[in-house]
Amino acid sequence: QLATEFGFALDDELFASLAGIRTADSLARFIEPSRLAEAIARLEDHEVELAASTPRISGARELVTSIPDDRWAIATSASRRLGLARWAGAGIPIPNVVVTAEDVTRGKPDPEPYLTAAKLLGIDIADCIVVEDSPGGGHAGLASGARVLAVGAQEWPEDPSWRVPDLTSVSCTVTEDDRLSIAIADD
Repeated sequence: QLATEFGFALDDELFASLAGIRTADSLARFIEPSRLAEAIARLEDHEVELAASTPRISGARELVTSIPDDRWAIATSASRRLGLARWAGAGIPIPNVVVTAEDVTRGKPDPEPYLTAAKLLGIDIADCIVVEDSPGGGHAGLASGARVLAVGAQEWPEDPSWRVPDLTSVSCTVTEDDRLSIAIADD
């Protein structure tokens, strides 16, 4: 709808390349600067309306609810408004640390969102695992120095640390020495 309204072509391959990238950064590639704010607002309003039907990644809720709230973060390319609507739609609880498009100067594929989240958690990024379903976000995670768990079948330009079709095989437990242990069950 937005492509038609603002006069640019959007095919499936191009659409897939926009996943995980901040809306402003994505739309700036197609829309003249004088109309960019209008396009961002229109797209966000439309996406918030659809957020109640956000597709759930199988196992995501179970995984994040097994991790103490102060030990995980959300680092998203979405605005805070859109992110909150999507997480509610997908039944994902909100952790203590949330980094959105408004909280960083450079969005994914730059590593800034993940570096900011790790800093706010008080955890060295090298001790973090990024769980990511988009190539742009995966690139950001790898560039940050974290290990990356790729979720889904999208092709990435670089190899993630691990890949799973969904999160049903991934679990987290807190060990006796208060560390997190992440496991991926063999199918």
